[in-house]
Amino acid sequence: MNKKYILFAFALFACFGSLKDINAGENLTRNYAAINVTEEFINNSIQNDGNKIVNLTLSYTNLTAHELNKIISFCPRLRELYLWKCQDISFEDVVNWSKCPELGVLDISSTMITNTGLEKVLTGCLNLKTLNLSDCKNLNFEAIKLSNCTQLISLDLSFTKITIEGLKNILTHCPNLTNLDLQFCKTTLDEKYCQEYLSLTLPVHFLLFFEAFWRP
Repeated sequence: MNKKYILFAFALFACFGSLKDINAGENLTRNYAAINVTEEFINNSIQNDGNKIVNLTLSYTNLTAHELNKIISFCPRLRELYLWKCQDISFEDVVNWSKCPELGVLDISSTMITNTGLEKVLTGCLNLKTLNLSDCKNLNFEAIKLSNCTQLISLDLSFTKITIEGLKNILTHCPNLTNLDLQFCKTTLDEKYCQEYLSLTLPVHFLLFFEAFWRP
């Protein structure tokens, strides 16, 4: 009888141990859009589950660079991060990008990011495949260093000040790019030259969003 109890105890231990492992590997999605970000919020809502969070939305919040550095360090398994319209972030001061090596999707559209800040993103996120820079007005795509963009597949540049020289820079350094959004870039791109250049340089499987490109 004692042996049966011992075996039962071992079975329970193995069961709960397995459950613990499953929980530890759980993938969590968290959406905190439009909230008031505080240190208390970060410590209570993100730090505790940080190792499980793979998809995180903090769009339209008062998030700062200091707070983003903490969040990134708490979420090493992060794969998707959405920061649309987080205009209080000084991306030049975000230094922890390399702490989330699995990050593949990043939305920093409608932010105040500059070339320096974006280069820090690209240096730290070597597996980035989808990048949304829509409505980022402070970027000079002609001068930006893009040597770390070899994995990039999808790029949204709608509503930016992209020029044909900036476009050349991007296509030269992003060999795997197959999805490019250039909607509403009419004021900075020459229609005829741009279309001729793109027709000569883009692969057949390239998907280009032009629906509203030169709409009057």
